[in-house]
Amino acid sequence: MKKVLQVLTILVLSYTSVSAQWVTDSVSMGPGYSNNIFYGMGTGVQKTSPASNWHIAFSMNGKDSASVFANQQGNSTQFFTRVYNINRPITAWDSVTQADTLGSALLYNGDKSWYQGAFNDVPSSSVVDFGWGTYDQFLTHKFLGTRLFIIETGGKFYKFAIDSMNPFTYDWAFRIESLSPSIPTQTAFTLSKANGYNDRIFAYFNIDSGAAYDREPAISTWDFQIVGYPTYIPAGPQSAWRAVQGVLTNRGTAVAKANMIDVDVAQTDYKNIFSPIFAPAPAWINNWENNPYTTIGYDWKTFDLGSFMYLIPDSVSYFISAKNDSVYQLQFLGFGGSMNGNIKFRYRNMGSSPVAVKDYETLGALEIFPNPATTQVNILLNAKENTEARLTVTALNGQVVINQVQKITTGLNALQLNTANLPTGNYVVSLQDETGAVHKKMTVIR
Repeated sequence: MKKVLQVLTILVLSYTSVSAQWVTDSVSMGPGYSNNIFYGMGTGVQKTSPASNWHIAFSMNGKDSASVFANQQGNSTQFFTRVYNINRPITAWDSVTQADTLGSALLYNGDKSWYQGAFNDVPSSSVVDFGWGTYDQFLTHKFLGTRLFIIETGGKFYKFAIDSMNPFTYDWAFRIESLSPSIPTQTAFTLSKANGYNDRIFAYFNIDSGAAYDREPAISTWDFQIVGYPTYIPAGPQSAWRAVQGVLTNRGTAVAKANMIDVDVAQTDYKNIFSPIFAPAPAWINNWENNPYTTIGYDWKTFDLGSFMYLIPDSVSYFISAKNDSVYQLQFLGFGGSMNGNIKFRYRNMGSSPVAVKDYETLGALEIFPNPATTQVNILLNAKENTEARLTVTALNGQVVINQVQKITTGLNALQLNTANLPTGNYVVSLQDETGAVHKKMTVIR
């Protein structure tokens, strides 16, 4: 089964130039980063939503498969919602206690794409296992829950299970129950795409109120959100998942980062990135086809202990292929931190976005075996035509550990991948050509 299919819409066959004048804007997350901001290039703020009015987000988009996110905004390592993988089957619902959190691993939203939420972050050898449940490919053709989790928020603990999800209607059925006798809760809930979420990435749920929230504007109206999210930061003995404040791009909004180069020099050369996926690009820029939704992310700013202020380099900018069919260059100018959450930036319209796109995929679904892998895996796919594809293997912290080009021929292809140098853990294997991408989760065990 193909877990995720992303269809590229950024193959450019022509380019239209316009006068590029900077527009300066500023937004505010509020003190303590109390709000999330959805922003459209050229149109401004589309919606401001409270950061803490939800705990769990359920996918309403087929391209994001069966993803379920947790609200892991916060400060440093203190997350608003903590998810424990207690390694208990869904049939053990009645026997779960708070003691099950002892020794249990915490789960985190991936920072690669919208299809890897905290409740999907569970190692498995099965290609139809999505963490919280598995896909029934023979009888019901639904996702059926298999695992229990414990959620901690505000010092309160709850047991949580997803019973099922219908991938045709995106109807979710799930249970939540307090582990404290003094906090009574309902135990059965449903969420449906038909209830106003047809043009949203997620539907959001608040455990305390037992209510769902429509926090997003229409998916076609915004290009990025300014939000807190978890990311793995390697820092020697202090390496850890941490809550950061940054920018996550919308599904279908492509971004390329121009790093350590004057913004005007970048502006004169940026259109060279509009080329088929394997054409050379300027050395200072990363092609945007394979980039995660954290390409802008949080590290456009650094905190200086000497001045006790955030510093922003003037040699970093981003090119955004926006929802309104234009390309923009974006540069950050200021960040106020938790005191006020103010962010200042400027952008300019660089011209028309792609005018000729391909809307079909050449690559078929991936199959990987053995999975879990040890030293080598075999990758099978059935391609519609000859193509050249980029094969990447990405760790759940966003690090690309394998990156190579593969010749793909029409029909069945069998590729071999050496995994001997990969540490134990979960990875996402991706094959991408100019028409689309396919992905599969892989587990490596030593």
